[in-house]
Amino acid sequence: MYLRTEGTVKHHRDSDPQLPRSLWESFEREFPNSFIFSSVFPHIRQCIVSKKASPNSAVPVTSNLTIQCLESGTTCGKEETEKLGLVDLFQNMGYLHLAAFQGDLPLAYEARRLGTSVRIRNKDGLSALYFGCRTMTTFMGSDAPSNKSPAEEADDREAFAALRAKISRVCVFLLSHHSDPNETHDGLSLLHIACLTSSWDLIHALLLHGADPSPSSLGPSRHPVRFLKTESDRARFRSLVSEVKKSTAGRPPRLCPCASGLPIESCHGVPGGKLYPQEYLCCCGTRRIYSACCGKQSGRVWTEEWNEVADRLETRETVSLESLLGDRHQNISDSMLERVLQAIDSGALAHRMDGFRQAQDEILNKLGASGQIHPAFVVAIRKAGILVPYPAGIAVAVSKGEWRETIAIWNGAVDAYIASGVDSQPKDAIENAAKISIIGGPLYRRCEASGCANIEGRNSVQLQRCMRCQTAVYCGRTCQKSAWQSHKLACQSGKVKAQLLPSQRELLAAMAWATGSQNGPYVDALS
Repeated sequence: MYLRTEGTVKHHRDSDPQLPRSLWESFEREFPNSFIFSSVFPHIRQCIVSKKASPNSAVPVTSNLTIQCLESGTTCGKEETEKLGLVDLFQNMGYLHLAAFQGDLPLAYEARRLGTSVRIRNKDGLSALYFGCRTMTTFMGSDAPSNKSPAEEADDREAFAALRAKISRVCVFLLSHHSDPNETHDGLSLLHIACLTSSWDLIHALLLHGADPSPSSLGPSRHPVRFLKTESDRARFRSLVSEVKKSTAGRPPRLCPCASGLPIESCHGVPGGKLYPQEYLCCCGTRRIYSACCGKQSGRVWTEEWNEVADRLETRETVSLESLLGDRHQNISDSMLERVLQAIDSGALAHRMDGFRQAQDEILNKLGASGQIHPAFVVAIRKAGILVPYPAGIAVAVSKGEWRETIAIWNGAVDAYIASGVDSQPKDAIENAAKISIIGGPLYRRCEASGCANIEGRNSVQLQRCMRCQTAVYCGRTCQKSAWQSHKLACQSGKVKAQLLPSQRELLAAMAWATGSQNGPYVDALS
């Protein structure tokens, strides 16, 4: 028997399966009665994607569901199915169990894509894999006398064989997602059942994935080979066992639930995962596809990453600094951007933080430990107990008196760091990298002409400000003239920003990205 729904659904992009289009279109031709092509499943899909329902819950049985019994060829409505006890069966069945029960391979694919775990067991303690294998035994036919004609019996055998083949394909699929190949109930292992039903594709897959061909706990009389009917089948089984034992490759790698056909480690198991597909339902809860919903919003993207504990792909909203700042990100060096994006775990901070201080503390831990922020800068900002300063924000943040006290604490912490002797860098280099001035930028500013290494306050160098913007600084007229072509546009438009320490810039960029600021102080300081 198999579950279907009354009515059909006209496919729109927002009701397409969450699978690669070429795959589900081939499924639609081969499995037109699959549950995923029913009029009910788009609603189930939308609820799971938007996290309103769990992918590991039981299949919902509603009044428009019908069950067709293959044995009688009759279609039963809800009242009839209740009499047969079938509604209770389906109400306690997960999506993978239903797929295995019906041989519904498209449902198995999409259930895994939506997050249904192969570890989930039904009320009888059976995994979907074992449940499917056991179901195959109910479609073995019977040697008992029958009132059916030989032609009808032949049709039944053909139908049962076709259904067993479909269920076997689902079971092989579940093994490729590393369902337990040695699950045993009532003295029967999966390999016993596969031998009993002569499902050779399944037998081979079980052996490849580590099924024990001779479980010692069951005794020699219960060896799986004894469940095969002919001597040639037994010889074939022994040959398969020998062939698998010779292989040193071990269990095949677990395939990624995204249906890419790649191992998880090469797909969504990579650090940071992958971008959420543009053509899939948006995870925000609307019924629109991602490219027509959150995918259109600048600076925010959905990503997917493998979660080993949950045995599923998990989606999360992240913030892309490059899209967040638009063209303005060109003011930030590419290498710095790359380091920041690699250092922060795919937007995890954006979901955990209770405030900017917590965000800053976590970022300091990450970037400080990796050397992307100077250790003297980390010591100073923590000693001062403030959020990352920036020149444009000082005037409105605190009074001048308070700020002078903060500067004294900050630079005093840098001096203490130098005096501790923990850093082998020269004193001047540490001061250049960590000390800040009264305006919130570096205490020792650099000439902004390309190629000039002069630093204010070093070797009697005194920098002069551009007369127009009053922000850019140069060590003399020669440097100012050489920099004019690159400085002119920003100068004339009033968009020149004051210098920042390298560590200051790293932290500001990371804060803008991690907090999801599309405007405001962090972005303003960088733009």
